[in-house]
Amino acid sequence: TGESRTRRTLGLHNIYYAGTFNMPYTFMQVKGRKIAFCAFAPNAGTADINDIDSAAALVRMLKDSADIVIVSFHGGAEGADYRRVYKGMEKYLGEKRGDLIKFSHAVIDAGADVVLGHGPHVTRAMDIYKGRIIAYSLGNFCTWGGISIAGVNGVAPLLELRINGSGEFIDGVIHP
Repeated sequence: TGESRTRRTLGLHNIYYAGTFNMPYTFMQVKGRKIAFCAFAPNAGTADINDIDSAAALVRMLKDSADIVIVSFHGGAEGADYRRVYKGMEKYLGEKRGDLIKFSHAVIDAGADVVLGHGPHVTRAMDIYKGRIIAYSLGNFCTWGGISIAGVNGVAPLLELRINGSGEFIDGVIHP
């Protein structure tokens, strides 16, 4: 399957990943700190972005055993018409794609230090909540086939962050 080939390719290149139902999180060591990484999406077989209570419980568990917790999510309505972050549940083609503000605030309240979003295929706002950074969508870094990368759909910044040992945002650079 595509999923098993992706896991194999990531493993061959020592790229950490998470977010599947069977592997919602992973740990890594960076400069002597234990980093937990978890990911959520609205899709079958993934840790569910719409189950905010379970997401917060997972983050609390990870924070108990890691110095820094990074949360990634795939969510939000898609396309150039959805460059803003909306309050409440976002949908795309009838699928519930998450209440991104509520989700992001809940995982930070539970102990997340960085929240990185993607999914709408456009860039969206960033926010600081309780000293932690949220990037609601970093656009289309890599995509396939039928997804247009014309205009605003082709913007994919890289976000370089500096956080302190407690996970608080210090500063960052957006690389176009």
